[in-house]
Amino acid sequence: MSQEKTIRFIDTNYRTLFTLPDGGNLRMTFPDGRSKVSRCRYVDEYHTEVAGRVYHICEFAGHMERGGIACAPEEPLNLMILYNPGTRLGLMEELGNMLGYLSGEETGLRRTTVGVIRKLQAMTDEDFDRLDLDPSGLCLKGR
Repeated sequence: MSQEKTIRFIDTNYRTLFTLPDGGNLRMTFPDGRSKVSRCRYVDEYHTEVAGRVYHICEFAGHMERGGIACAPEEPLNLMILYNPGTRLGLMEELGNMLGYLSGEETGLRRTTVGVIRKLQAMTDEDFDRLDLDPSGLCLKGR
């Protein structure tokens, strides 16, 4: 039985912020408002490749913190963009309401939504405000 490879993203105190599956996309939002999405590759439990460079997970956390760069998984970020009323607490409420409309067959979306709510609960309002939740990021390529 093969185990799914999961990349752990932490802060410099080794507190887990979120995880991504091997090959998942990470959105990095810079202090000037620019954002970049990079594919991440699992190397081992303590190393990941981001944008073609291998980092120890604490080294990556330090780079992000020193640079004031906010990071979040790309897929849950899209969910946050779609339901964002402008505040962290408001988004948690909207996502909670949305859960009530999901059918029993929508387990993937339910799991992602619950994960986003948990991350929002652990996040400060300041961290939330640093996320790039501009809906123009959802446009199709070439549009």
